Amino acid sequence: MVFGGIQETTLIDFPGRVGCILFTAGCNFKCPYCHNPELLSFSTARVIKQRWILDFLKERMGFLDGVVITGGEPTLQKDLMDFMEIIRDMGFEVKLDTNGSRPHVLEQILDTGLVDYIAMDLKTTPDQYAGMVESPVDPEKIRTSIQTILNSGVDHEFRTTCAWPMIDRDTVSRLSEMVAGAHLWVFQECQDTRMLVPDFLEKAEIVYTMDDVESFAALALPHVQEVRVR
Repeated sequence: MVFGGIQETTLIDFPGRVGCILFTAGCNFKCPYCHNPELLSFSTARVIKQRWILDFLKERMGFLDGVVITGGEPTLQKDLMDFMEIIRDMGFEVKLDTNGSRPHVLEQILDTGLVDYIAMDLKTTPDQYAGMVESPVDPEKIRTSIQTILNSGVDHEFRTTCAWPMIDRDTVSRLSEMVAGAHLWVFQECQDTRMLVPDFLEKAEIVYTMDDVESFAALALPHVQEVRVR
């Protein structure tokens, strides 16, 4: 595993647990509002050795309930499942954050029971991904990941950063149909801090306010079990 960062304690990222966050290096998307741009490339990430991570976790056994593995995109890591098995054997619950681009990896993880909670980002509707994240994306893989999570029986959430032109009311309506019945859908305001494209919001035709974010959440509420705004 190649790690590029760590947050030693979180009370909000793993619902119901005291956790830490491990940031993996490398991502196959280039979202303009990405707040961890240094993690996109293995060459720019600050590499933290796995041995150090495991020593850190051993010291916090009995204090931390769970470990959040995020990125970057964790499913790009070839030894992700091996690492997940190690930390589960240490007694930690595992939450995985993903962009949904590699559904075959998600299926393997779910089949082996290595994850207790999954969070998937919904950037926009699947057919618009390639243009929005400046990377080749198979829309069917995004749809498959959504359905795989919905059918998994594992606690989960979907997350949407409310940024124009990725998101508008029509986009939320179409996504609502795709994630119908989901446990939780989190809507968050796009923050103008440390973005991959620094002037992304300055060039946007629309900059959503928190009122707009709440209106998107209200639009989604009839379709899922719970919505939250962050």
